[in-house]
Amino acid sequence: MKKVLVGCAMAVLVGYAQEPLSVTVRADRPGHAIPRTLYGIFFEDINYAADGGLYPELIANRGFDWRTQGPEGWSREWRDGAMGRVSLQGADPVHPNTFQYLRIECYAPGQGAGVANDGFGGIAVQQGKTYALSFYARRHADYAGGLTVQLEDAQRQSLAAFRIAKEAWKTTCPDGWIASPLDSPPPAPWARYEALFTPTATVTNARLVVLLDARGTVDLDLVSLFPQDTYKGRKNGLRKDLMEMLAELKPATLRFPGGCLVEGRSFETQYHWKRTVGPLERRAVNHNLWGYWQSHGLGYYEYFQMAEDLGAEPLPILAAGLTCQFRKPTEYLPLDSLDLVIRDALDLIEFANGAPDTPWGRVRAEMGHPAPFNLKYLGIGNENWDHPFLDRYEIIAKALKAKHPEITLISSAGAAPEGPTFELAWNRLTEMKAELVDEHYYKPPEWFLAQATRYDRYDRNGPKVYVGEYACHTRDRKNNLLAALCEAAAMTGFERNSDVVCMAAYAPLFNKIGSKQWGIDLIWFDNTRVFGTPSYYVQKLFMNNLPDVLLPVEVPDNLAPLPPTGTIGLHTWETAAEFKDIRVTRGGETLYTFDPKAGTRGWSKPKEGVWSVKDGVLRQSDATVRETVISFIAGASWENYTLELNARKLSGKEGFIIRARDQRDKMIHLNLGGWGNKEHGIEQNGQNRIICQPGSIETGRWYAIKIQLEGERVRAWLDGQPLFDRLLPNGQTARAYLVAGYDRTAGEIVVKGVNPHNAPVTLALNLAGANVQAQKARRITLAGRPDDVNTMEEPRKIAPQEDTLDIPGAGSQVTLPAYSFTILRIKAGQGTE
Repeated sequence: MKKVLVGCAMAVLVGYAQEPLSVTVRADRPGHAIPRTLYGIFFEDINYAADGGLYPELIANRGFDWRTQGPEGWSREWRDGAMGRVSLQGADPVHPNTFQYLRIECYAPGQGAGVANDGFGGIAVQQGKTYALSFYARRHADYAGGLTVQLEDAQRQSLAAFRIAKEAWKTTCPDGWIASPLDSPPPAPWARYEALFTPTATVTNARLVVLLDARGTVDLDLVSLFPQDTYKGRKNGLRKDLMEMLAELKPATLRFPGGCLVEGRSFETQYHWKRTVGPLERRAVNHNLWGYWQSHGLGYYEYFQMAEDLGAEPLPILAAGLTCQFRKPTEYLPLDSLDLVIRDALDLIEFANGAPDTPWGRVRAEMGHPAPFNLKYLGIGNENWDHPFLDRYEIIAKALKAKHPEITLISSAGAAPEGPTFELAWNRLTEMKAELVDEHYYKPPEWFLAQATRYDRYDRNGPKVYVGEYACHTRDRKNNLLAALCEAAAMTGFERNSDVVCMAAYAPLFNKIGSKQWGIDLIWFDNTRVFGTPSYYVQKLFMNNLPDVLLPVEVPDNLAPLPPTGTIGLHTWETAAEFKDIRVTRGGETLYTFDPKAGTRGWSKPKEGVWSVKDGVLRQSDATVRETVISFIAGASWENYTLELNARKLSGKEGFIIRARDQRDKMIHLNLGGWGNKEHGIEQNGQNRIICQPGSIETGRWYAIKIQLEGERVRAWLDGQPLFDRLLPNGQTARAYLVAGYDRTAGEIVVKGVNPHNAPVTLALNLAGANVQAQKARRITLAGRPDDVNTMEEPRKIAPQEDTLDIPGAGSQVTLPAYSFTILRIKAGQGTE
């Protein structure tokens, strides 16, 4: 990846590196006020972020309600001759919502008969810290022994223990039962037991063991071990170190609980906020869209409390009467049944804001928060698109605004930041006079750099924008510095256009190491440690240095040509095909030869399709999908090369697409047998059809293909015959990405500068109209190598460094290092703004 990144930027600043870039910050022409809500966070329970993570429950499957064949997370523990049976039962649970519990039937006690729980990859505890143990238990009439709950290390040495003596059970079995040979006597009622554990050692792989010491039967439910040292000491609170990382960001908003998670794969598994509030005993588990179980111990009350503790505006998202449109088949609630969704939304507003004498306000008050949470924003739908969603949103929005005009509603622009469904959403939502439209994008570096001006063109009189999810995805899917800098470049556009962009949030927020479903995340953690990625520090710097008012920045000569570089790629469109003899050369040098033994190692992973290697041939065998692109990762810096290969169609509707000068969203397509297998053509960036001619691809026939790149010139041959010869410029990029503002409280001009290139950029900085005296200004810099990442071993390899810079007055020279994000805070006296 290092080669990719260096090569990507190598030619960008040729001829510009020594020439200062003239930059004028117009302190004499202040712009709009920057909304305090601009930068926030988004929490979704993905990557096992909640249970065993932000929600620091230490026992996996504490309620035995994961609907698996056995008590997942729990193992049988028969010690020294013990024998028995463990089973899941459903009759008479602690609460109807916690529909299963564990039954231990001991036939021979030995040295203890029961179960053990290893938590979420081991139970991590610290010596001297206090942990709250709680559980429900009931004994049957045939049991006359005691019960021990013990925290043990890997050698079965006790770290802490609690015992119910045989005479100390809180409830007894009912009297007067008349024996029947068909029925067992009823058990005693459920009773809750509590204790505090203070471990005698610090370990990361402890386990909790529950043991019986006599023959007979005992039932268990809701076995919990919870740290008392939570953030702000909250009962049923959140993991302290993870929350401290969030608090350091100073987020203005907290979006929750998703994401695709909100919608579910079906209505049966859809997230329902009402199932997540009230006592823990009544909170039903759910198998979420990301493929694992949620306890809902982190529920809507805890989310609102989390927002309050962070000083952030809560921003809940509700499903819009349909399930996740990515997961087929999508289920749609009939339009005449949307009153169910509307009722849920109205009840949520009452739960958040209602007086304690209202039904849902009383639930909140009974949970410990009689004062309202002051909910101001509510999202309806997530990454939904097309008329089925928009029809439902319109009905829901009208009903909610009629009852609560004070609540700002947020709608979805779909799953992509461009295209027909995106345009449809914006057109219809503009007609509806929607307030905020949620845009999401997970895109490559080049795309993010190009988006720094995205919102310059948005209508100032239309709906405002919430960039509810975004992250830069490099080819190797790493949270590296280059990705963070490209995000920072786009964020300068958010801030400059914050009269349109009112809110933004990176996504996802957390990744538990070893448990990921999504590899690009803001904060990584395990059971005891946490670190922020370079993207985390970009977010922190923007949030912690948000000015009050925008100051326009004038940069008259900020463009430099992009180099005509890029790798190779293969793509099929509803077609199965094979490729072989792939070779890339430059002059007499061989840059790459496909090695069948290596297979697709070194190639990017496709979104769809089935790629395999057999008999020296690279094959994509799924003729039903479209997003099958694979690219050779290490070739991103290649320039002026020749690609040769052979390709054969196996089945399907079209031919094949060969990509060159591939920089993800900037590439050249040689489309052979495209457009219904009727034409050959060259496309640029996958959208612009440059040139076409009639042609088709026969099934089963091998074709010899050649593409030659010389500067901006592109030539193509098919079976040795010239096909196309065209000049295709590769575009331009900004030398630096800049935004400025004035912080009234600090009396400082705040200048943010992003240099995502491999050469330093010197700014000839002029603060026009500013009352600036000679001073040592604060300078904060995030810099390093583009492929640098943070790890548990080097958690701050990429982290902000602060020093001072001599500023002689309103005019000065400032250097932005290669691959850097720099913030200057310059004192400006009265009359500046």
